[in-house]
Amino acid sequence: MNETHIHRQQPSWSSRGQRKTERMRGVHLLVVTSRGTGKIIDIHHNGLSFGCLYPHNFPEIFTIDILNAKGVHLKRITARKTWQRTREDVRLSEEFELEVGVEFLALLPEQESLLAELLELRHLLHYGLLMEIGVAG
Repeated sequence: MNETHIHRQQPSWSSRGQRKTERMRGVHLLVVTSRGTGKIIDIHHNGLSFGCLYPHNFPEIFTIDILNAKGVHLKRITARKTWQRTREDVRLSEEFELEVGVEFLALLPEQESLLAELLELRHLLHYGLLMEIGVAG
């Protein structure tokens, strides 16, 4: 099945203070870097976090692509690493060897548009699922 499953998540906390933007969890979203492919844990219009099955050493600034199961492909986004968790960090998910948080830097208009489309699609899928099970009013 080629569907994107969405789960809303309460706003995340960063090491610098409370995050003001709600993030959305995604099951079928991938990030592609020069070091390989990772699973996106959460995403919003300013950045995302992803998990890797193998440990890597990401530079402070690097380029990513974002892919979803519906064919949306955001290419060559410049990202700044804001945090990372390794095996020594007790907050690391058991699913990954490394988790990385990034913020997007200077998105091009086409990238902004595709990102908005991806986030809107995820919102609609989430809302539609809630309506289907009778939770949303």
